[in-house]
Amino acid sequence: MVAQLSQDSGSDSGSDSGSYGGNEGYSSVGGAAADSMGDAAVIPMGSSLDGRGTYLLEGNEILWPLLKVIRYPATAWDPALQAQTLLAEFAGYRWRDRLDPIIEANMWPKDWTTQSEKIQADVNDLIKLRKQRSEYLGEIVAQAEDLAGYWAQMLMVTPKSHPTTWMLISAAMAIGHMVGMCYKMQENRPRPVQLYPALMPVITTPPHPSFPNNHMLQSGLIALLITKACDSYARPANALAFRIGLNRLRAGLHFRTDLNASIALCNEISHWIDAGDPDAPFALLRDAIKRAGDELENPEIVKHTVSPYPPTKPRSRSQAAKAAPVSPPTNGQATQTAI
Repeated sequence: MVAQLSQDSGSDSGSDSGSYGGNEGYSSVGGAAADSMGDAAVIPMGSSLDGRGTYLLEGNEILWPLLKVIRYPATAWDPALQAQTLLAEFAGYRWRDRLDPIIEANMWPKDWTTQSEKIQADVNDLIKLRKQRSEYLGEIVAQAEDLAGYWAQMLMVTPKSHPTTWMLISAAMAIGHMVGMCYKMQENRPRPVQLYPALMPVITTPPHPSFPNNHMLQSGLIALLITKACDSYARPANALAFRIGLNRLRAGLHFRTDLNASIALCNEISHWIDAGDPDAPFALLRDAIKRAGDELENPEIVKHTVSPYPPTKPRSRSQAAKAAPVSPPTNGQATQTAI
């Protein structure tokens, strides 16, 4: 598929990001729930349409008039790829200056011997959550393989029906991936199973550090952008984001402080967008939020959901009787009503 959410492949929500997987290989948002922009297909064509024969051997001159086209159609864009422009806009801002203090406030002590109680509390929390695995196992596995599918289901969106909304989802996952991987490299926190092997994670531990929890970070950013586009989704979106993040703790893949750091990162990014920081104008992102709001709040404007036929007025019983006369049975057939 052109747009397919990566498999977990030991990469924590598809690289602990939900949008990149297969051992950190890039893959855009999609998955089973995505109505992608179309499968890659081979269209056999042995010769050119203008009668010149094969493309390789002939065709040095233009015979037919060129179409007067100067722009690529906006409707042909894959939203998951267009989201990379929002990632580039975010990356151009000095985001680490604002986020580094959040990370520092949630770090473990560098010296194990000074504050081992804090680390022990993180492990004890996971031991308690382990009892919930059987109840949430289906979610844990599904969210590892197709994180975006849960958002597509809640919002009832696809890349075709709500392209800008899908672009926001993709952008949130891409931004979360970038931010999360930078801090994972910086902090290099061990995974829970390294500290306490008896936890036995219920799915494969991803091949990168634990801190922060990128499932929570990406889902939190999705909830953030969706809520800014349409605040009617605030409570369910935030509830879903937290549930996805907490499921990674239930699985034995993350610590509570990983989760808390990701939530704090999302809150800080939210402040930037609300405050209109002159150093971070986010013009593309704000425009996308506005257009996604139009899609979510006014579904009738989405062309794929609008009926091409005008609404009809309900008819009275007398009108219906005149329009649908009862025919007498003939040749032993049962009585039928014309509709």
